[in-house]
Amino acid sequence: MEKLAKAEIKNLTKGLPLSGIVEVRLVNPKRTGTITVRGINAIDDFGNHTWRPFVDSNGNERVEKITRKKMLRLENENDRLLYGQLIHHPHYVNSPRPVIKLVNLEEGAVDFINKREFKNKAETIIVKSTDKELISLVRVLGINIRPNSSFNVIKRELFEFIDNYDSTKRKSNAELLLEEYNSPDYPMKVLLRNAIAQKTVIDSLNRMMFGSVNMGTTFDGAVTFLKNNKDIANELEKAVD
Repeated sequence: MEKLAKAEIKNLTKGLPLSGIVEVRLVNPKRTGTITVRGINAIDDFGNHTWRPFVDSNGNERVEKITRKKMLRLENENDRLLYGQLIHHPHYVNSPRPVIKLVNLEEGAVDFINKREFKNKAETIIVKSTDKELISLVRVLGINIRPNSSFNVIKRELFEFIDNYDSTKRKSNAELLLEEYNSPDYPMKVLLRNAIAQKTVIDSLNRMMFGSVNMGTTFDGAVTFLKNNKDIANELEKAVD
């Protein structure tokens, strides 16, 4: 194979991160033994098979053998070229039964820190909230609490809530709590949830009724209605204990 030009080498690493640490792990080291990385027929973004050469930073043809866990530092061009070859490999990585797992330690660290910060901020909100604010919070979040539960029980339920993950929304519950609490609509949601709990607003037959006022067919619709009708929102606030 002829030596690749600099432009061709750059094209092989196009779109790859320029920093970070990626750990290459053999899924089953005992069974796999050694894998050999070389030029491959990769699948491009359009589903076509195309030859992808494997070279070093000087453009020379290259072969790499991996027998155990390997750390790739992506600021190093040779490591970045190997990373690019692996993520495009049709068998080692992109197959129903991959033999290699690529773990981006930097992304993992950032994700861990973000989750920890979300949880710390959510805990602060719970700790600093008054008893009345705690009740409003569980109502907005949709956490079911037994009637006449003590405030310690309510607080425990909130702490347990933020320990979990919402697989449907693909977010931690701590992050969801922060999103709700910091939303500009939160005060109106609190008002409406408390009004429903006290039966000042009746949620029945796809209608949210405050006396004779139909505020919409859904909770979110009623929130929008109250935001657009401040006089009715003020009346509702006076009616709620």
